[in-house]
Amino acid sequence: MESVYSQRMYTSDYARDVWAACLLFLTAIANFIVFGLDHIRSWDDASEYSAYATNLISGRGYSMDGIAFSAWREPGYPFFLSLLYKIFGNENLIAVCYIQALFLGLLAFAIYGVFVRFNERKYGIAAGVCVAVLPFYGFYANEILTELMFTFFLGVVFAVCVKILRGRSRSVTWYAILGILCGVTSLIRFQFVLFLPFAAFLCLLFVRPLPERFVRNALIGILLSAAALAPWAAYVHTQTGKFAVSDGRQEESLYSRGVRAQLSYRELTRYIHEWILRSVSGGTGGSEFLYTYDYKNLFKQYHEHTIDKASAARIQTESIRAIITHPGQYLYSCIIEAVKLLYIDHDYSDSTNRYMRAGLYLLIYTFFAFGCVMLLMRDGPLRLPGFVALSIILYNILVLIPLIDVVPRLNTPFLMFFIIIGVVGVELFTHARGRLGV
Repeated sequence: MESVYSQRMYTSDYARDVWAACLLFLTAIANFIVFGLDHIRSWDDASEYSAYATNLISGRGYSMDGIAFSAWREPGYPFFLSLLYKIFGNENLIAVCYIQALFLGLLAFAIYGVFVRFNERKYGIAAGVCVAVLPFYGFYANEILTELMFTFFLGVVFAVCVKILRGRSRSVTWYAILGILCGVTSLIRFQFVLFLPFAAFLCLLFVRPLPERFVRNALIGILLSAAALAPWAAYVHTQTGKFAVSDGRQEESLYSRGVRAQLSYRELTRYIHEWILRSVSGGTGGSEFLYTYDYKNLFKQYHEHTIDKASAARIQTESIRAIITHPGQYLYSCIIEAVKLLYIDHDYSDSTNRYMRAGLYLLIYTFFAFGCVMLLMRDGPLRLPGFVALSIILYNILVLIPLIDVVPRLNTPFLMFFIIIGVVGVELFTHARGRLGV
């Protein structure tokens, strides 16, 4: 009798998961159609990714111009594009975008699966739908950019982290999987390369009890993450003489941060004030002062001054010296970069109007703030995925603002974690009220 009951429960749960998957995939496709296909696809950065992919399948190697090797872009997305181009035809962009829409559905289902592990299907559906319906993700599904692929891998890394901590696993298998995943994710965007050491450090500080052999398993994960990066870094070294995943853009950002570190506090305040005013208007306009210290102009200056390797090394040394000799302005500029990171992304302004964008960001951040309060005040099993999501947000902020010239688009893949924390907060609040008999 008990076996029959268990079988019925298993069948019932399986049916719920199938219906949830259908709902989440349909929501993702609808989002892509409404907010993705609604705009003209951009072709600035996208043309570079596409050029890499076209040259790869044409046998011209990892090159943007088809002649010389170029490590300007991380290889993860161009190799993904080249695979799809080979299957569906060169520059078959609509096929790529529909695949990315399916990635959004898979991402939503992975988030749903995290909540299912805590027997919270209805909150899992709520979180999955909120992520699948987010207009910004529908927009980027129709772009030939790294955003949605990076978002998808972030979601998978999040799910594996929760599985490891939830299960208190003694097995090294999931640590190995996490390490490889983090390595692959870093090949899409190199900013993720230090996540595993960061996460291991947080676990050592706050997680009790730690799984047995945690240090050994964590080190194996970190080594496998490095091993996933090593072949590409070694190949770049054979071509450029530098061990790197990508080359050039980090130096640009260091230069622009060095220039701004030499501004006065008043000038830095003026810079962020005018930057916000320009962003409110949709990213157009701005004064001569803002243009002078805008990242596009500073990047242009960097390339004008960089004639050879010797000049590049000299500029890098001067930029580091400028930051070291102006610590106060540099720290203030870090606060400014955090504001820019968490501000409203205007890149999809032709898909959603400014009031809708501002309203959605306000809703997401308010929802997130409520979730953070609940994480601190309430107890419950879902605090675990809430804190994992919070740690990923914290990592993104801490790794970007010290040296990167930030744009809000760099935070877009992480918006799902703000939503997850909000949903966790609702669950903690609701269950606390139930326990109190309210």
